[in-house]
Amino acid sequence: MVNIKKFAKKLNNQLINRGYGPKNYPKKFKYILNFCEDNEKKFNEKISKNSTGNKAKVKLASKNIIIEAKNFWKKKKFKDEEDQGYLHRWSWALNLYFGKNQYRRSFIKKYVNVVINNWFAKYQNSNFNNKKIEWYPYNISERISNYVLLIEFNIIKKNNVFLNHLVKQMYFLTKNIEFYKDKKSNHSLNNARAIFLLSCITKNELFKKFSLNLILFLCKDFIDKDGFFRFGSSHYQLIFTKWLIDIYKIGKKYNVKNINYLKSYLDKSLNACNFFVQTDNRNKSTIPLFGNISPDFTPEFLIYYFNKFYKQAIFKKKKITKNNEWLKLENKFQSIYFRNPTINGFNFNHAHSDFFHFVNYFKGRQVFVDIGRKNYFKENLKYALSNAHNSICSKNFGFFDNFIKKNLFTRIGLIELNKKRYVVKRSKNSIKFTTLFHDRSTIERKFKLNEKLLIIENNFKKFRKKKKIEMFFYLDNKIKIRKKNKNNLYFKSNLINSLLKINSTNNDLVVEFNKNKEEVSKLDQCKSYGVGEKVNFISIKSFAKNNYKIKIKLEFLK
Repeated sequence: MVNIKKFAKKLNNQLINRGYGPKNYPKKFKYILNFCEDNEKKFNEKISKNSTGNKAKVKLASKNIIIEAKNFWKKKKFKDEEDQGYLHRWSWALNLYFGKNQYRRSFIKKYVNVVINNWFAKYQNSNFNNKKIEWYPYNISERISNYVLLIEFNIIKKNNVFLNHLVKQMYFLTKNIEFYKDKKSNHSLNNARAIFLLSCITKNELFKKFSLNLILFLCKDFIDKDGFFRFGSSHYQLIFTKWLIDIYKIGKKYNVKNINYLKSYLDKSLNACNFFVQTDNRNKSTIPLFGNISPDFTPEFLIYYFNKFYKQAIFKKKKITKNNEWLKLENKFQSIYFRNPTINGFNFNHAHSDFFHFVNYFKGRQVFVDIGRKNYFKENLKYALSNAHNSICSKNFGFFDNFIKKNLFTRIGLIELNKKRYVVKRSKNSIKFTTLFHDRSTIERKFKLNEKLLIIENNFKKFRKKKKIEMFFYLDNKIKIRKKNKNNLYFKSNLINSLLKINSTNNDLVVEFNKNKEEVSKLDQCKSYGVGEKVNFISIKSFAKNNYKIKIKLEFLK
């Protein structure tokens, strides 16, 4: 039965209360709007362009490009808008300075100084317009925050003329904080971070107090009891935690009152990051890439950043055992990760259709992987669907994919995700997921670990009609698949040697791997934003009805 009042409220938000801004600010934070100076006044100081001609290879969101410093801000066309935005965020400067490249630190400092000077020279008298990419609130937030960080890391020197211009941008940003009606927006936390960092170095007490209170308010809403941000992405967990590190470190340096209230959120968030980090015998650390991949910084950069700038907390691991959204089975050989999508749903976050999905590690190396999402192009929403995961589908369609595709009924809230239809039960060495359908048929998927053995039991019950069921499994692209016989496969790489056995009570089982299946062959394994490599995959099909089982055993031989 439809809740008419709830439905009417959601419809109103979709049609009338769309967009962000002061109309959606929590009441207790609206006062700050009275203290934002007029941002339409012309900038008084004249900034001249620097014509130094050094070139450098710069990492953008989805690609690397070689740019001459003096021509950095010449008009460029990119297929992906994230690359254009990345230029104006100045995140590339941190990547250039801390990343692996052939440039000396002295060269990088000179290059960054020239480029930033020329940004102000070009945009010093521009009118702020949040429809233009350089003035998107998120891009302003990154630019302000990264300018402060570049000063703190001694990459650039504080320039009061530049700071005055950034303060004007801060006032504009304060009028455009990304609060949406009845939606959690992680961008609002980034907006608050920028206001806080700039207020610290400009000694603006009013905005410092406002932004810290806003940050603490958002952390209470965004972070669960174990430190996980409620946005459905393991990579974004690291991104958001970096924001908290920046806030805490700068706040401590400038002796900001009440900054210690942030520490409990930060320590829990770092511990939640540690939940994902896997390190192999070569001391290489990775994370499973559940949900969307961020264009801002790679997981490898963020792990390096945490270890370099917040050492006192990164190694203080507290085992997370009873989180409702994120789950893990592990022993000394294996780790398996899961996410329960019903906990935070799919409304305005970075989540994918992770029903029945899992990611498997053996000795710190990925075996069954999450292929991530290549970019934010509309066509690549396919990466968020069930058939792009280690999941179960019917006729190539996931049982809950309509909540990802956002058809009319799910968009306006006429159909909501029913938590009772997807049940998770866990014990010490196993986890079971059960989906109950309206016709009372069910699918159960149970995972068990035993030393070097992984067992996946799939039970299909009370299927009255013959239904095509297909299970997908995606493997790390370094692993080669070789067929032993009809239902047994070998997995082999430099570090992994294993045997996959498939047994079923249903005789019409079809096992295929790396077939040119159109909807799968167009997917890549994405380890960072915009970068994809060919992925290995296995498909297991069945067409039976009534009750049947498919049991999968993966045994690691070394």
